[in-house]
Amino acid sequence: MFILYAKQPGKKRFHPVDWNTGNVVVNRIHATLFSADTAAKMKEDLPAMTAAKPGWTFELRGTK
Repeated sequence: MFILYAKQPGKKRFHPVDWNTGNVVVNRIHATLFSADTAAKMKEDLPAMTAAKPGWTFELRGTK
């Protein structure tokens, strides 16, 4: 399972994302989990996501 993390402009830390609302959340319990297949497809789209939101940084991280 994977979680999408985002770093907002001017912030120092990454935070998990709730895909349904598009919001950055503080706690991982509110984040959307992605399967390995979906995460592989999303990895290809990360540069486009970053280009669409200048200053933001996105990354996918595996859960433990």
